[in-house]
Amino acid sequence: MVQLVGGTIWPSHTSWTQSVGVRRILDAATDRIAAVFMVPKTGTLAGVVFRTNTVAQDTNGLTVSLQNVDVTTGFPDTTEDQSTTVAATSSDTWHEATTLTRAVTAGDILCIEIRFTNFQTGDDVDIAHNDSDQSENPSGATCYGVADSAGSYSFQGAVPCFALKYNDGSYEPISANQGAWYADSQVSFNNADTPDEYAMRFQVPMACESRGAYFNVDLDGNAEIVLYEGTTEKGAASLDDDVRPSTAPGGFLVYWPEGAITLATSTTYYLALKPTTTTDVKTLRYILNSSAGEGYPGGSQFYQGTRVNAGSWTDSTAFMPQCGILITAVDDGAGGGSASGARNPLRIV
Repeated sequence: MVQLVGGTIWPSHTSWTQSVGVRRILDAATDRIAAVFMVPKTGTLAGVVFRTNTVAQDTNGLTVSLQNVDVTTGFPDTTEDQSTTVAATSSDTWHEATTLTRAVTAGDILCIEIRFTNFQTGDDVDIAHNDSDQSENPSGATCYGVADSAGSYSFQGAVPCFALKYNDGSYEPISANQGAWYADSQVSFNNADTPDEYAMRFQVPMACESRGAYFNVDLDGNAEIVLYEGTTEKGAASLDDDVRPSTAPGGFLVYWPEGAITLATSTTYYLALKPTTTTDVKTLRYILNSSAGEGYPGGSQFYQGTRVNAGSWTDSTAFMPQCGILITAVDDGAGGGSASGARNPLRIV
């Protein structure tokens, strides 16, 4: 194993994407919503994934386009190099804009823009965004949202929930912490509820070690953060609701009293938040686009698991709690323990 001094939280985005999701509304003929970002992977684009929240009316659909960026302003250059129409969007739905064929190189600066195809009076569509703090978010200055609601663009404090589809069928988030996920409201539960544990279900593509984990928690009652292999406990750290700087939700980074825990390939693990009293705790979770699982940091093997009374796990590819495993060492392949052909390598950012 090669040690990563200090470790890295995986999936990486969970420690940076902030709070619950937000929305930006298209409700006029001139309205436009866009994201400017750095292309993550060389290849040929085939489409774009995005999410709508409330759709009050969408008469003629939405036009999704790929554009260059005006290097003098940082805004889209308003030339729709590739475009397609997504017809009749509906509320609380992931959509995929296809036939957006474009050769790209990693590091290119690109823009995705959405507008009404042919606005009609009463058209009103909310486009899902996630908060982004430029000063704290590691990609906040290279992946940002812009909007035009008065004839000119302005910078926004949130980024649309976009992901890229490539012509080989793979998906990529538009940055390590912005992609095809949407920050849902908090879930509230205690040890007498069903379920009484919310977890991140995951597999690793190479042998590695974990010394801890992270969970976003509103800790009004005592709880544990637990790592399971299947249903077998491998590590557990206690959280005391009296030991925190405020009563607001926060990030709890814990270390396993058991020390370094080896994670093996082709093995299913669950990183769980487990209340230990009848007082509710809360955690934020994300709505995922399950058909574009590779557009989520960590890849298609990371999603939600729940259970009750220490029973079997019920998995859902539609959700993911805001948490991450702390990876502190990885197999360098020299010992033959790496996973050949793994499609979702560890992304260290």
